[in-house]
Amino acid sequence: MNIKPLADNVVIKALKAIASSGVSFQDLKKLKHCENLTFMPDMPGNLFNGCEELVSVSFNIDSNQSTTSHQNMFKNCKKLVNCDLSNFDVSNSSRYESMFMSCESLTTPPVLYIPKNCLSTTMYHGCNGITSFDGLVVDTGN
Repeated sequence: MNIKPLADNVVIKALKAIASSGVSFQDLKKLKHCENLTFMPDMPGNLFNGCEELVSVSFNIDSNQSTTSHQNMFKNCKKLVNCDLSNFDVSNSSRYESMFMSCESLTTPPVLYIPKNCLSTTMYHGCNGITSFDGLVVDTGN
């Protein structure tokens, strides 16, 4: 599905998409806000990669749905400040590399529960605005 013509300075609300149909917002450079997105497994890892103007995103995901990769999901979203991942089930995920890489405006990472063996040194690389990692919960296996 080609959604590029729809996303020039727009707010996308309540979109339900199935990743297997090839839906991705990757490189929609002028996309600013996405609200209440509903996705089915398995969402593409590069979901918002390169959406340089994206400021906020929120999801409405059924608790029975999960995804296995969050790799590059918000990479290069330079203006991202609000990212609500509270509905994400990451229990089956094992890929977090560069998830928020170069999100320069992000000051607080979204609340996530990440297994210790899945931590990535590149997850927040280039996020120079982050002042606290209070929302990041790491399972230490104890």
